Amino acid sequence: MENVREKRRKKGALTELERAREAALMLLDHQDRTRAEMLDRLMKKCFSEEVATAVADALAEAGLIDDRRYAELFAESKLEAGRGIRWIQTRLRQKGIPSDILEEVLEELRESANEEEMCLKTALSMAGLQQDYYVEVDGELAAYDDSCGQLNYFSAHIPEDETDRRIIYREKEKARSRLARKLVFRGYSPGAAFSAVNKIDAL
Repeated sequence: MENVREKRRKKGALTELERAREAALMLLDHQDRTRAEMLDRLMKKCFSEEVATAVADALAEAGLIDDRRYAELFAESKLEAGRGIRWIQTRLRQKGIPSDILEEVLEELRESANEEEMCLKTALSMAGLQQDYYVEVDGELAAYDDSCGQLNYFSAHIPEDETDRRIIYREKEKARSRLARKLVFRGYSPGAAFSAVNKIDAL
């Protein structure tokens, strides 16, 4: 078995490029990364920009780094998790996905995913109504059970003993706005958010 001194001697004999390649492969062992993320991480480990770029390029050529694949998988998983296209776009831009790849992936996402339907499903989940209602093929809401006709979701936020119509209206609007803001924060367009809110309000 090699002793510590021998290991250190061999490590010192490695070129900066070889050490950077080893570091990059260790980073990829933990999780997939974009080319920009890999460059950033390698430079934070004190490798020169030239060496970091050479390693990132070599990994990309070998298919170990693929910005398009990363963007597609990230977008699909986050969409399934209830995030909107705007949120996904912002995060992919932060991860350094090139603008041409980003636009292509987002365009494909818009064509394959119905943002209003995804937003409505997310709104149902946020409102705790996903056990009672589902989104039909035409994008409308339907109840799993005809007997689940409950109080309007937004009215349920108003104290039972409240009788002042102005206060009731104000509190209901606050609840509507709160849900719409949460949906926009998750990356859905304001139009999709308010459409979802209106459909839930109509239950």
